[in-house]
Amino acid sequence: MRLLAALLLSTSLCAAEVDPLIAKFWPDAEKVEDVADQAEKDLLDWLKACADKNQFPRTHFDNGVPYEVRDANPKRKKAELTARLLQRDVDDAGNARYTAVGDDVVKSISQWASRYALITYAPDNHTDQQAIAFAIWLYQRKSPDKRDALCGNRAMTVVHQRNAELRPLIEAWVLQHDFDGRGTLKTGDIWDDEFRKERKVLITDDAEDKLVKARNIAAQAEYARLSNEYSRTRTLTLQQLLNALDAWERDFASTDEVAKRRANAGKLRTALNKAITDATELASSARTASDEARDYEGKARKDQSRPKWKEAAELFEKALAIDSASMLLLTQTANAWLKAADPEYFPTEDRWGCTHEDRIKKHAIGWWDKLAALKPDDTATLLNQGLCYQLTGQVGRANEIYNRIVSLDPTGNNAAEAKRRMQQMKKK
Repeated sequence: MRLLAALLLSTSLCAAEVDPLIAKFWPDAEKVEDVADQAEKDLLDWLKACADKNQFPRTHFDNGVPYEVRDANPKRKKAELTARLLQRDVDDAGNARYTAVGDDVVKSISQWASRYALITYAPDNHTDQQAIAFAIWLYQRKSPDKRDALCGNRAMTVVHQRNAELRPLIEAWVLQHDFDGRGTLKTGDIWDDEFRKERKVLITDDAEDKLVKARNIAAQAEYARLSNEYSRTRTLTLQQLLNALDAWERDFASTDEVAKRRANAGKLRTALNKAITDATELASSARTASDEARDYEGKARKDQSRPKWKEAAELFEKALAIDSASMLLLTQTANAWLKAADPEYFPTEDRWGCTHEDRIKKHAIGWWDKLAALKPDDTATLLNQGLCYQLTGQVGRANEIYNRIVSLDPTGNNAAEAKRRMQQMKKK
């Protein structure tokens, strides 16, 4: 039966009259495209019916941006969806929730990636005929994105798992259209990297072997990336790196690479946990010193606040040396060193001065430069960076930074302060 079906399918996709799967449900169809066209109309009708009941199906566009479908137009050659952007946040219990924001936008059906259409329509919630028609529509779509490659297969697999009578016809279809008619099919799992979960498909041994090999290569590459992240200049914080290691072990659990590298991964996890503890303890001590410095400032005891700010700055700096990608620690380090220099505005003289210019030259200015490089359009960061240069007499660089603030936000409070400081430097 399966061999006969496969031989019949070896003719043409368009020859619906000899296609057993098409003939089973649509005996009057002249070609597969007719089934796909009707399936598209039925899909859009379903979306519209949901929207009419204020049950807006959730989907994605633009490489994963969440939207909800607010309406659908099933007209041929102008099939389109009306969608609204969804804003994702997390509630106190840690559950994701979505809120529609902004205005409705119109999306052509061609802009709707097959993998997103598949998840939204969920063929397991529809009849066998509807699910197979939808699968045929997916097969007919042309997409350069490899993530859409087996979407039709995944939809067919849903029916294959629940209807034993249809299995020979479905297997013949899938074998012909996904594997050139060669091999024997079995139900297997493929990894969906975008949504980080396994997906059921009908697959041959050869195809599965290739996917397993590719997954092992990916697991090896990801572990190497994480290991390099820890030992070299980092783009991830220690906690992000630990979370990524957890994800690596979870996502690649079925690969040989995880078993092979489990011991090394355990050592990396231990090192990360120790580093996180060390950095946390240093940062906690630094915050205590900062609080004491502020308390002394409130009592007009600068003789005691200045050394406390220096202590805090040194501790933050040590924590940052351990967790070098932490934006929070970088900001705290830069702030503490600037405070340790004791900058002060003298209103009667309309000028800025500081007690420890050396602390700015040796420490603060470098950290503020690094922070400004990471946040080039943040005017509050630029204002402090400019002050470091102003306090150390580097007028040209200070003016350059202050002018940038004015150009970024001409009417803002920081721009007004930048203009005042430029005037102050002119008087000097």
